[in-house]
Amino acid sequence: MKWLSLILVLSAFNVYAQEAVCPQKEIEAFDDLEHKLKVCAVVDYGEDEWRTSEMLKAYNRSIECMQKVAYELFDKYYKNSNKTTKEHFDDYVNAVIGVSNDITFGSDWGVNIRGGEVYSLQAAGYAHFMIKSIIGEYIKEIREECAEAYQFEQEFAYEKNF
Repeated sequence: MKWLSLILVLSAFNVYAQEAVCPQKEIEAFDDLEHKLKVCAVVDYGEDEWRTSEMLKAYNRSIECMQKVAYELFDKYYKNSNKTTKEHFDDYVNAVIGVSNDITFGSDWGVNIRGGEVYSLQAAGYAHFMIKSIIGEYIKEIREECAEAYQFEQEFAYEKNF
């Protein structure tokens, strides 16, 4: 009889110990954000791809597009801290652009030898990469939080029944 009781307790625990997942509509929303980020992250130089100034404009367009994806995420999932989250994100974007320029041009040697526009492309590419990465981290984190939130709801409902 002890073994039967133990098996029943363990099987009941197993039902509630399974990891919860987000509802399908949330998973689809995260997938959509990731897809939009991927599309925005493509730097389309256009017809004048041989001109550095046009390449720099393409990086700026891509970054602006990625920022819109981040704002969409903040508007949907950061309602309680929307304003400050956007401010922090904008500060981050500006800092990354500044830091990537500092890395490329800021040293005593860089100032003197890296005057060409081609180095601006290097700085823009680094900033682009960092901005894409942080937005990807926001999406990854919110996806994980969704699963944790539904896990918490299941556990709370289980405890409430007992």
